[in-house]
Amino acid sequence: MALCASRGLVDREPVGAHAEGTNPESWLGEDGLCLGARLVSFERAAFRDGEALAEISRRAFDADVRSGAPPGGGPPGYDSDKWQMRMMFAGKYFKVMYGDQLAGGFVVFDRGDGRLELGRIFIDPAYQGRGIGTRIMRHLGLLFPGGQTWSLATPVWNRRTHRFYEGMGFRRVGRKAVPDGPIVLLYEKRVR
Repeated sequence: MALCASRGLVDREPVGAHAEGTNPESWLGEDGLCLGARLVSFERAAFRDGEALAEISRRAFDADVRSGAPPGGGPPGYDSDKWQMRMMFAGKYFKVMYGDQLAGGFVVFDRGDGRLELGRIFIDPAYQGRGIGTRIMRHLGLLFPGGQTWSLATPVWNRRTHRFYEGMGFRRVGRKAVPDGPIVLLYEKRVR
């Protein structure tokens, strides 16, 4: 992985781009950028990204119907560009790039004393299943090296995300009802 001045944190391993049994390094140029493959990179989101992030968020959360979500709804503000822009002030909001394409976003809130909350993470359905979410989760420690405890919440109906977060080392610590929303499971991961 490389930290590039113009691109933010970049994962040097191509995502699903090299054939089984080939050497991924053959896809890398001297500067660490993939040749003919796609890089996953994270950049701080800017206001100009709000509308596109809201659209991708809408597609991602609306697609959760396949995982048991009630139709026509997501978390508060999921389809609002104004909400996306507010979160850029409230937390550290990153856009996820797959090559030169905007593929998703995530926002992290610093709760103090080494406690961080993954407030939201979403990947455009067109890019799901390519390991992008896993890459995000693995790089959180590099983006936030002071984090000692991570927390997040996910709807009780979404078994897909339960397996994903548990596979990333999170453990269930409780559940709560969200006002005007679903019951969520609370997860936590201690890093140090």
